[in-house]
Amino acid sequence: MIARGLKALGFTPGIDFNCHDDGEGPYIKDWLSNEPQPEMDDILAAAEEFELTNAKAAASAAISKASEDVRLKVAPYINYMDTEYQVLASQADAYVAANRPENPVGLSMLVQSAEDSGRTVSEEADLIRAKRDAYIALLNATRSLRRRGQAAIESASDVETIHSVRDEYVAQLASL
Repeated sequence: MIARGLKALGFTPGIDFNCHDDGEGPYIKDWLSNEPQPEMDDILAAAEEFELTNAKAAASAAISKASEDVRLKVAPYINYMDTEYQVLASQADAYVAANRPENPVGLSMLVQSAEDSGRTVSEEADLIRAKRDAYIALLNATRSLRRRGQAAIESASDVETIHSVRDEYVAQLASL
């Protein structure tokens, strides 16, 4: 803790100081720096701040990774959706917006998709829109959980709370 605090204050082990522990706890064995030796309270406060900062960064990274894991589960579908599926979804939206015409004109992919699946154009449009909306909802939930978790980590004032927040949000993301 002492060495970590001194490093956080900008001192280098072996150059500015040497710490030692004879079994009764760590202490500064040699002060080598030309700078004045900081007070122990300042050293310990710097060590605590260093631990808090590192815990926040690690917890935030864990939440970002859990969020990315959710996106990767969906990624093959999203990549597919970026081309052919977006056209289908756009045509399904146009079909519904036109009050589901009996003979849809200009919606050839949607009509062909319905014929291929043995569904009506209306059923196919509803299915395509429902799938798209479900994936958009999943991506939105993932983004929201990631952002809320990271905000909660930033406002946490101790390492225990940071770990608790991390665990809570990683579990929520994993459950998606």
